[in-house]
Amino acid sequence: MKSARSLIVLAVVLTASSLFPLQGAVKLRVGGMAAYYIPQESIYKSIYGTGNMMFGAFLDLDLTERIEVRGEFNSFRDKGAMTVNKEALTFTNQFIVAGLRIRVVNARFFSPYLGLGIGSCSYRERYPERLGDASGRADCTHAELGNYLHILKNIRFDINMRYVISKSAGDIKLGGLRTGIGVDLSF
Repeated sequence: MKSARSLIVLAVVLTASSLFPLQGAVKLRVGGMAAYYIPQESIYKSIYGTGNMMFGAFLDLDLTERIEVRGEFNSFRDKGAMTVNKEALTFTNQFIVAGLRIRVVNARFFSPYLGLGIGSCSYRERYPERLGDASGRADCTHAELGNYLHILKNIRFDINMRYVISKSAGDIKLGGLRTGIGVDLSF
């Protein structure tokens, strides 16, 4: 399944890069982001609430004037309490993602885009010591839309919304909605 996804992503990248030839120098960007993440799982909402802040870092590379590939690491952490005795719980969710973004318009001050990605999600829920912890890993996919705001020649802001789909082996929905802002520096 993972190799099929990888082949599909590679085919899309190669096809898209031939449709939009590179104009000018290749740009490498590094940046960070802050977002509000709302997990989809209803049990999560009853224990932890609606969501919490997510932070991340990314590296992206322009393949063409309108197409970029991207690697990300995002981390989400929330605190809650058991429903019966109110003992403290901590939930951590970390995503490692590879994605592709296509800029619909490449204007001087703004560039709206659409994106897709695949990755891996690891999670850990810390219970009171007498109960132990629960942890695992799951594949994830996402679709997103956003807009780059070009502030200075080498600095831009990224305002985006992303929907993540991910289920653990126990059918726990680890995905959800993420809205946030990022900033990057190009070289």
